[in-house]
Amino acid sequence: MPPMNPRVDELLDYLDRSAATLDAAIATVPAAQHDQRPAEDRWSVREVVEHLALVEAGITKSYRRWLDAARAEGIPAEDQTSPLLAQMRMDRVVDRSRRIEAPPFAVPTHGLTLDDALARLERSRAELAALARSADGLALGVITHPHPALGPLTMYEWLAFTAAHMERHAAQIAEIRAALRA
Repeated sequence: MPPMNPRVDELLDYLDRSAATLDAAIATVPAAQHDQRPAEDRWSVREVVEHLALVEAGITKSYRRWLDAARAEGIPAEDQTSPLLAQMRMDRVVDRSRRIEAPPFAVPTHGLTLDDALARLERSRAELAALARSADGLALGVITHPHPALGPLTMYEWLAFTAAHMERHAAQIAEIRAALRA
């Protein structure tokens, strides 16, 4: 099997690093506080993870649909191997100085335990990574789909967004920990 395009490798590595960052952030909050909100209008750790599970499930479903359509339309082969992440403006996703309201489908419903939310998040992440691997060799940079806050993103950027979104919420969990300690 030929090696994977470095672009796909780079973005899957970012996804893995972001997942590890999220796991580490969760581990810093005592289990007894996972359901505790730092303020009435803020989410608990469990709710943050449920939100991530909902968002990633939606992204994964959309990514599969977009990839199927691109293949049906005859997406060209990827002829680029240059790194992408440094060019992508994912800092605007990670930056927590601006509050972003979650769309209704991504608001935690209090229906999942933390373990259930983590399991769903892991399944979605694994499925998204498998989809990206299956698209290796395809020019994912030529396919764009709109993000409600960021505008059009390529399929490469959607992978990076997913990772940056996890980092954003890992930082939120650090904020929750600090607020609960205060």
